[in-house]
Amino acid sequence: MGKKRRKKQQTKLAIDQIEARSLVLVDEYGNQRANISCSGGEDGVSGYVGIQLTDHTGRPVISIQVDDEGNSNIQLCNVNNSSGVSMAVSERGNGLSINNSEGKPCIMMGAPGPKSDDPDAPSPRVAVLDTAKKKIWQPFTGTNDLIEKEA
Repeated sequence: MGKKRRKKQQTKLAIDQIEARSLVLVDEYGNQRANISCSGGEDGVSGYVGIQLTDHTGRPVISIQVDDEGNSNIQLCNVNNSSGVSMAVSERGNGLSINNSEGKPCIMMGAPGPKSDDPDAPSPRVAVLDTAKKKIWQPFTGTNDLIEKEA
């Protein structure tokens, strides 16, 4: 007479609260795939909380960060480990940058905030850049005029 096998039961875990400065998620092979961490900064000043998602090689793909002053940043990274798309929100202004495969900005949009050092604030900006980060196209406020490519 053969042995009777037990059904494998799923383990359920219920925890009301976990306190930690960092939580690292790994896949079944032990590769880090996600990280949630926070820091109070030096003497509890200038801290942040961040979430980072990685691919199976550990390369960052998505990063989200918020600092203690309420500034936030989201980065979507490309295959060359550089920022492909970056969005930021702060009192200095809000911005979106779309970058090439080397991480150099190609399209930038921004709206200065109340603490901006931009002399033209609060005018929003949109610009297309060449590989040397020189503006090759930018609409002027209220018109469809184009700027000439800088030599």
